[in-house]
Amino acid sequence: MTVEAEIARHDWGSLRNYAGRSEFLPAAVRRLCSATSAEDARFAFEAVDAATVVQGRLSQAAVAVASCLAYSLRHADAQAPAVPRILLMLSIIAAGTDEWADRDGVGPLDVSACMEHVLTGFSRYCELLESSDDVEVVLSSIDLVCMCGTDDPALREPARTALRAARLRQLTPGVVVLVENSLAELDGS
Repeated sequence: MTVEAEIARHDWGSLRNYAGRSEFLPAAVRRLCSATSAEDARFAFEAVDAATVVQGRLSQAAVAVASCLAYSLRHADAQAPAVPRILLMLSIIAAGTDEWADRDGVGPLDVSACMEHVLTGFSRYCELLESSDDVEVVLSSIDLVCMCGTDDPALREPARTALRAARLRQLTPGVVVLVENSLAELDGS
């Protein structure tokens, strides 16, 4: 199955976002997942990002976007050049908020619905954290593993295990600091 099946599950025309109508979002998500170059992935990411989140505030369309992007990662549907941007978008969504002054323009949203979709990719984030040599992939995977472990108590210990294993890799000092900070955050949650 491809991400097309997941895209088709959503009523994009009814979803509000920061760019106005959401009819263009399926094509942008499709372009992001199928990007064959870093430049194509960046271009598609920017379109999805601009509609989905502004200053940490999520739009109604964020749930469908998170669903499709997590699906694409779980089913290895995403092209390699797209993976860093998909992970980054999922990190941004997972860190987003549904609290803002004017909900009328971007629709009602429960941020926990976004996180439910982000959580479905947990094992893939752990796998990428363990195996990827792409620093962008590693950084976003650290963030996602930590956010999943913080959000879901059942994933807290598996998240710690994945992050401890990451310390054994030859990572740059800055990445090691992020791993240590993420472990401290999990220990405090």
